Amino acid sequence: MTIYFKAQLDQYLDWLDRRGLSKNALADAREEMLDHDCRVDLESLNLAYLPIARFKRVMDVSDEEWNASQPRITLELRKGRPAMLRRVLEADESQGSYSFRFDPVSLA
Repeated sequence: MTIYFKAQLDQYLDWLDRRGLSKNALADAREEMLDHDCRVDLESLNLAYLPIARFKRVMDVSDEEWNASQPRITLELRKGRPAMLRRVLEADESQGSYSFRFDPVSLA
């Protein structure tokens, strides 16, 4: 699961770095975050926000494997998706400012 969200995060950050995200994309991400934050149990989750079909396709998970791993796999998507989006939103917010922090590792 971590591999999936890390790859997705890298894609978002690359896109953000090269082009930035549109106001609509950022608004959608914030709205999705609110949905994730407001839903405390799995039963109330709006599954429209979970990338189930994409996850199954990218990770080569069959319907049978998906069903056999319920509810854990949905819960993991439920935890991973907002964590990834939170990182994207933080990266977007940091682009509007300049850091004066010295980072010798990046200078190497």
